[in-house]
Amino acid sequence: MFKYIREFWNTTEMIALGLFLFLGLSISVFYIRWKLLFIFLTGIVCFAIIEYVIHRFLFHGSLPEKIKFLQPIIKNWHDDHHQDPSELKGILLPAWLTVPILFLLLKAAQLVVRDITLSIAFVTGVSGALLYHEWRHFSAHRPIEPLTPIGKWLKVYHLQHHTINKQYWFGVTNPFMDFFFGTYRNPQKQVQKQSSQRMSRSRASVLK
Repeated sequence: MFKYIREFWNTTEMIALGLFLFLGLSISVFYIRWKLLFIFLTGIVCFAIIEYVIHRFLFHGSLPEKIKFLQPIIKNWHDDHHQDPSELKGILLPAWLTVPILFLLLKAAQLVVRDITLSIAFVTGVSGALLYHEWRHFSAHRPIEPLTPIGKWLKVYHLQHHTINKQYWFGVTNPFMDFFFGTYRNPQKQVQKQSSQRMSRSRASVLK
């Protein structure tokens, strides 16, 4: 376990994200108030939506094909992850993707709340959830036995996305968006359905 914890933290992306989270918490601690805590928790909740939208529509959707420069940068990078799920550079989100997203979220929060402290609290909440996402994704693709039942369940949940059908089970830290947007499937039924489809295609090709 400690071998993989060291591997996880011995990356530029995780060091930068950890420092960002630490600085955000350090700034926020001087302005402790209920509104700040609420905004921080709002950032955590919003990440569940951000995680789903990015994974489904940016990594697996048609958006990179419509915006040509995104194709080799993002979609091909994630396709490589599906080709070789154990490769570390595909497991952890690269800094060139996370830093611009966090910066845009900070600016968007400033436009809404017009308060830099509250904006930092929001992005700090997002950063904390992002760090949790990175660990969940990392542990799903490493021979790590999660310590909690929910951790074990989430590991299996994500691996279904890789081993059964990559058009379902987009959530990494939670399944709620999959249920809400209809991208959750019963894994046993999905395996049976895909097996039946493969058999039908095989029969059709033999009959031709």
